[in-house]
Amino acid sequence: MGSFPTGLQGSNAKLATMNTFFLFHANDAISAHHAMPREWLCSNVLKNVPHRHFVFSIPKIIRIYFLFDRKLLADIARIAWEVLALYYRNAVNKGNIIPAAAASIQTFGDFLGFNPHLHILAADGGFGHSGMFYASHDNINAEELEPLFRHKVL
Repeated sequence: MGSFPTGLQGSNAKLATMNTFFLFHANDAISAHHAMPREWLCSNVLKNVPHRHFVFSIPKIIRIYFLFDRKLLADIARIAWEVLALYYRNAVNKGNIIPAAAASIQTFGDFLGFNPHLHILAADGGFGHSGMFYASHDNINAEELEPLFRHKVL
């Protein structure tokens, strides 16, 4: 059993909605029914640094394209990563840092209807070339991420 990185506990959450794009950010990184992947991530992938959980979703009106062309899901994952990486590079004022994250694509929602979205567990900051971790500030404003994600998707 691995230890949980700092920043995974707590129940603070923020939901930002604008023009039906959703970006959810929470300190509760992974729920209890994902215990095995959580333990594997903590033991084998994640460094013992603060992390944040992000969920990127897309509007219902364009979901049908993802239903019939699953390759688009990889594009959404790449776009979400580009948005988060850019955000963390700008949030940490330590030169050329390297952000880090683990992502999971899901295609179902609460009622098992088609709802393509991404869960991204990101290190809350970035790593310098020496391996030193530089944390970002505490206030992640999801409203700053959402317009860039929307622009890149559309």
